[in-house]
Amino acid sequence: MKKLFKKVAYLEGLVDGADLEDRKVKRILDEIVDVLEDVVEALQELQDNQEDLEDYVASVDEDLEDLEEEVYGDDDDENEANDYDDDVSYVEVECPDCHDTVYFDSDILDDEDPIEVTCPNCDAVVFVNDDGLGPADHLTEEEKDDHNNEDI
Repeated sequence: MKKLFKKVAYLEGLVDGADLEDRKVKRILDEIVDVLEDVVEALQELQDNQEDLEDYVASVDEDLEDLEEEVYGDDDDENEANDYDDDVSYVEVECPDCHDTVYFDSDILDDEDPIEVTCPNCDAVVFVNDDGLGPADHLTEEEKDDHNNEDI
């Protein structure tokens, strides 16, 4: 930024030292140099503001990191949560309307409360665990086998 200030000052010196007879040309050049000085000052202010923002974002990032550590705990706890997710089994059902594949937790099959599983794509009901037929009657033979093998 100092280099720009020096260049504008040099131009100002050239204009002031030039032996121009036409006052209009001299005035135009003086105004151009004044505008250049304003632009350089505005750039300097932008650069200072940018540095302030970068410092502020770094500070917020550090605070967020501390907060995440406090709320979520160590990375070891995260690994344990991922291990638990590996033990969850899902049931796969095709939506009768849009034919999209819908996955849901197999624990819903054994739930005593009435639960409807809807397609996230079209909101059609793809599974109901409380209709008198029993939850397994909605499943294909392969899904029934998969669910029965989970109990073993």
